[in-house]
Amino acid sequence: MAPRRPILEVLLLAGYFALLIGVMGQGAFLGPVLKQTIPSLLKATLITLPWLIVFTLTYCKQYFLPARILRFSLLFAMSWFALLAILAESLLALGQLPPESPAYALTPARCAMHFGWLSFFSLSRLYADLGKLQSAASA
Repeated sequence: MAPRRPILEVLLLAGYFALLIGVMGQGAFLGPVLKQTIPSLLKATLITLPWLIVFTLTYCKQYFLPARILRFSLLFAMSWFALLAILAESLLALGQLPPESPAYALTPARCAMHFGWLSFFSLSRLYADLGKLQSAASA
């Protein structure tokens, strides 16, 4: 498989940063709700799963998975992040989250969570480039 282009690497770096900030925001936003039902290690794993997938699969100079599996994994990570963000907003709309207070800063956590959506630009570009690579390999 060919090494990645420098522009794509810069986009991925921006995507890593945005996704990392987004999952930290989700953790802070959903923390009080999940603290009651799920153990801390499981909660951390569930929330950081999209970032862990993206970082692990794209860290090396060359991908260690076939393009098809890598594309599916990126799609899964983006969908998981989106699902948790929609769940968090739904819980807020239903009044299931505690009110904003000094102990629970709702607005900064929400802003950080939505900052993670910016990672979708670079991940979508990577997804499309992998699609081109997959179709070129199958032709």
